[in-house]
Amino acid sequence: MIALTAAFIRVGMMLATHFTSEDFLITLRYAQNLSHGNGLVFNRWEYVLGTTTPLYTLFLAGVDRLGLPAAFCGKLLNIAADFLLCPLLYRWVQALGGDERTGVVAALCACLCPLQIDWAVSGMETGLVTLGCTLLWVLALEGELTLCYLLAAFVILVRWDALLVILLITMQCWYTNRRIPVRQMLITTCILIPFLLAARHWYGSPLPGTAFAKSQVYGWRADHISNPFLRRLPILPKLLHVFLGFPYGLPFTVTGILGLISLWRKKSVHIIWPLIWVAVYWGSFLTSRILLFTWYLVPPLPLMYVLSAFGIAYILSPESKPTRVVLKIVAVASLAIISYFSLTASFHVLSRDQLVEDTVRKPMGIWLGRHAAPGDTVMLEPIGYVGYYSKLRVLDVIGLVSPQVLRFYRPAAVYPPFDIAVAYHPEWCVLRPGELLEVRQAATAAHVHWSNYYKLVKTFELTPSSYVYYIFKRAGKWDLTK
Repeated sequence: MIALTAAFIRVGMMLATHFTSEDFLITLRYAQNLSHGNGLVFNRWEYVLGTTTPLYTLFLAGVDRLGLPAAFCGKLLNIAADFLLCPLLYRWVQALGGDERTGVVAALCACLCPLQIDWAVSGMETGLVTLGCTLLWVLALEGELTLCYLLAAFVILVRWDALLVILLITMQCWYTNRRIPVRQMLITTCILIPFLLAARHWYGSPLPGTAFAKSQVYGWRADHISNPFLRRLPILPKLLHVFLGFPYGLPFTVTGILGLISLWRKKSVHIIWPLIWVAVYWGSFLTSRILLFTWYLVPPLPLMYVLSAFGIAYILSPESKPTRVVLKIVAVASLAIISYFSLTASFHVLSRDQLVEDTVRKPMGIWLGRHAAPGDTVMLEPIGYVGYYSKLRVLDVIGLVSPQVLRFYRPAAVYPPFDIAVAYHPEWCVLRPGELLEVRQAATAAHVHWSNYYKLVKTFELTPSSYVYYIFKRAGKWDLTK
């Protein structure tokens, strides 16, 4: 019933908000290019591995090839993953020695968590990755190592997050049994080899360049933060907001800590390696300087659901019957309040975000597609909606699909997007107000005028809002010798 409730909530949220993530449309453009015979590329004939989810992209391409709505099918697949996650968490709790009530609470946490809901309906592969990583830990705990390593290959191809999971499971096997499961590791390797060889042939490397691009670009931005503390840990405020915010984050974190204490007292050693995974996973984001998107946080959340469930079971464990009755009443009331605020907050956030896409970025992409020549290039940062709906060649200032721009992010650069425009003179530039200010300042430092080379032709904005985009058309090529 909890799993069905989770699916019902997500289907309802999907239909009510129509939310589709900006980054999902990057994956969808890769999939449709493959489906239409252009190869697994974002820009035609430019072989850059800018998608981190090759297997999911192949699924979307296959669905599109069959004439079915790829975005809708992708969302349903991730909703199905969340549906299966609920009984899987119940099973994980049972394997850790928890009772039926604790398993039910863990499933309820997954059912109602706003982050889990948001990214299940976004179109992105987050739900599949979360289910896959959780399944690997459960199979390893139950001793099903052959099946675990077999599925690990496919989860890795959905997203590389699972590589850390299977590495830690291997270390756990060595630590516990003093042997490495070589035969099982060969199964994973044999499944991955065809993709690795194909990616090496087509892209020059089997690893997507997105992590390197983000670390370089966002690292350059972090270097220009005035606050020295935030310069070193720029994502700490966002992490604190997620885990200490109300109404969901703070109770979730407190009960999770209590659950960890409860399992520690029970000497449950099986929780140690998943905890190391969470520490390494979230710790790497904390110490990095990339821009933190909330879908990064979701794959380890099932462990937090389990810990929170043990914490709630610990709170409800007093022997006194009157005390248990009062605590149960408080628990049910708290669950109802948290559920209401979480679901309404999720609805408003998704509706607001989709309003921006429907009234600003999607129309902007359609307008560019109608007014640009087929061979034109557009330079911008938000390449998802604009790239998908314009169908133009994209010069991505972050470097996810345009790695040639990364050389401009050097420490002494005034503003790299200005240097990119000078070097590649794209026919169109899409800038936000802050970006336009930086570009003009960089042009002044180079003793040229931005308006001499790019003319403002269209503005898209959501009023009253800070979502404003200016579209510039090239009026001439740069000549910095004048």
